[in-house]
Amino acid sequence: MVTSSGAGFSTASVRENVFQKASEYCESKGLVMMPVSFNAEPGRMGRNAPSADLVFRALKPGDPELGRPNLRESDEKLDISHDINIKTDQPAVKKADLYEELIRLNELKEKGILTEEEFQIQKEKLLSN
Repeated sequence: MVTSSGAGFSTASVRENVFQKASEYCESKGLVMMPVSFNAEPGRMGRNAPSADLVFRALKPGDPELGRPNLRESDEKLDISHDINIKTDQPAVKKADLYEELIRLNELKEKGILTEEEFQIQKEKLLSN
């Protein structure tokens, strides 16, 4: 996890800072950074400076997990200590959830987290299910 705080009110600079620090760390190890969750709090006059927390995974280049979008923005802080495997007979994305998933992908694209190309790839995967 990378945490950063800054000056002013906007979270843009602290967001850029945490993503840059995480990427630099992973690159120094020969790995690729994959965001897991991101939380940013804007600065409030007289109370606190803007801050951002980024939880990420450092994966080997070519790892299949890199193609899976799973960045979450949340007010919650999660402590995951182990993986949980859940098997179900239902498809991964239900038709009712397809619309919500497409909206989520579009929001990630608009925030600059996904490129247009990454967005199109993930959209095609969803629509082909």
